[in-house]
Amino acid sequence: MAYPASRSGVITVHAASADGKPCASNPFAELGNSLSILGKNVEAAWIRDEVADNSAALRRMTGTSVATPIAAGVVSLLLELAMLDVPGDLGTEATLRRMLPMLKKYDGMMDLLMSMAVRTQGGDYHNIVPWNVLNPSKSLADITKYVEWVLSRRFGTP
Repeated sequence: MAYPASRSGVITVHAASADGKPCASNPFAELGNSLSILGKNVEAAWIRDEVADNSAALRRMTGTSVATPIAAGVVSLLLELAMLDVPGDLGTEATLRRMLPMLKKYDGMMDLLMSMAVRTQGGDYHNIVPWNVLNPSKSLADITKYVEWVLSRRFGTP
């Protein structure tokens, strides 16, 4: 793996198709420890060429440069979760606040991303499936308990 992905403390993200299959253009995977997320054939807004005015406002893009901001969005949602105000459930709110410092650590976030990932065929990648944790059909208290359980395996009971 190349710099900066090879540095310790860096979460490396590879590109995958919508069904979780790794893209052929990915760099080599670190066996058993490589994350992937949607990054193939992603429709994205694009700047129009005002002079020619024949360029599309949307483009399909593929690669780790597409997958990485999508993964960053998932990480942002997980951090936001830990900062939610829960006026009707002060216990859940307190638990979320205790988890935030652990989620800010490489190991805590990596453990949570791996827990929501599905191992791909061949086993080289763990494809991040956000709704495995951030599922709208689950209550906030249930999601909190799950995240707390994942983090407690590494850090002990918060």
